[in-house]
Amino acid sequence: MEIQNKLDTGQPIKAKDVLEDAKTIVSGDRQKTHGDKLINHGNIGRMWTAYLTNHFGREIFIRPDMVADMMESAKIARRQAGDFNPDDYTDGSGYAGISCELRQLIED
Repeated sequence: MEIQNKLDTGQPIKAKDVLEDAKTIVSGDRQKTHGDKLINHGNIGRMWTAYLTNHFGREIFIRPDMVADMMESAKIARRQAGDFNPDDYTDGSGYAGISCELRQLIED
């Protein structure tokens, strides 16, 4: 992938490298491994909804796009601890794209 090539050769990482890697991941192996984005994020949202509803004693509903938003937030939080890890940026941008895609599907 683009970022690893840049790291291996000592070249600077550009924004387009991050986005190209995210595109490859979102539409490639992870899609095959985890299945349809809407189904996968919907399943996670229902699990989180049940957990949070039980924990707080009131209904809290989490949509599939909100799952992707929270996963992106987790990647942002990881950037603030530990060593520099380009994967946190790649994964974060991937989740942003997934959130946009899912929100449009939900709204249509």
